[in-house]
Amino acid sequence: MKPTLFFLFFLALAVTGCDATGDEPGSGPNGSAPGYPVVVDEQWGFADARGSLRIAPRFTFADDYADGRAAVQMGPFWGFVDEAGNEVIAPQFDFAGRFGDGLAPIRTIEGWGYIDAAGTVVVAPAYDNARSLSDNRGAVKDGLRWGYVDGSGAVAIEPQFAFASDFSEGLAAVETVEGWGYIEASGALAIPASYGDAKAFNDGRAPVRIGDRWGYIDRSGSLVVNPRYGNAGLFSEGTAPVQIDGRWGFIDASGEVVIRPQFDEAKACSENRAPVRLGSRWSYIDCDDGLVITTPRFTAAYPFNGIAKVELDSRVGYIDRAGEYVWVPTD
Repeated sequence: MKPTLFFLFFLALAVTGCDATGDEPGSGPNGSAPGYPVVVDEQWGFADARGSLRIAPRFTFADDYADGRAAVQMGPFWGFVDEAGNEVIAPQFDFAGRFGDGLAPIRTIEGWGYIDAAGTVVVAPAYDNARSLSDNRGAVKDGLRWGYVDGSGAVAIEPQFAFASDFSEGLAAVETVEGWGYIEASGALAIPASYGDAKAFNDGRAPVRIGDRWGYIDRSGSLVVNPRYGNAGLFSEGTAPVQIDGRWGFIDASGEVVIRPQFDEAKACSENRAPVRLGSRWSYIDCDDGLVITTPRFTAAYPFNGIAKVELDSRVGYIDRAGEYVWVPTD
């Protein structure tokens, strides 16, 4: 059974949270993964960074590896395999997210909870939503409010926020009745909730919206790039994608434009490559000079982690940093 577009959209929200345009920087220089999900004749398996099959396609769907485990769907249920493709947690969940800090969110008919690496339930499925842990905190939704659990599964921050983002660099953006601000691991407000919107910290800076414009603050809450952009993504590798007069380009840490606004959409750099959209198709640029390294032809493009996943209509493939196919898109 081929996953529907709605299912893939749901999966993206479940495993990554609600990142906006320009978010999701990659794993950094020389990143790699123990395997990359590929699909052959509607069955999913894993390939290596050279494009050779490591784990034969036999799953209904397969997600990326995290902490040495990959969530896979077999028929209607989800479980986990290890780096050799061995089943380590039997398919039994309605959905399973990625491991982080020793726990993975899972969903059953009762709701969302968490399991450990052995598959033992450590947080009983009762939440309305749950996300993977980062910085030893996992966002959970109880009714209309969000809070956090820690790596033991205990409630670390009581549900109290209209929305709670993932922790990054020791802080998390949260929405309160006063607006968006940032909390520390204890739940105490570290940066006042005075913004119209806010995104994650990366490279020591975070995009925040003041009025109808976006700028950047540092971890002390000081404004370091004035709000003058229509939208703004995360800093990564010294640059950040920003929207100026409807077009996306890149700025450096001082706010100076280093790649002129010329794209319809742009995401953060990873391994010196950034996905950009021209019209309805995606390509990649070299983050040093902004040169497009592939003809805009992809319907979706993702950050580099050794190689980069691309989509061509309903087919999934991978390219290297030169823009050459490592795995020609298949479905």
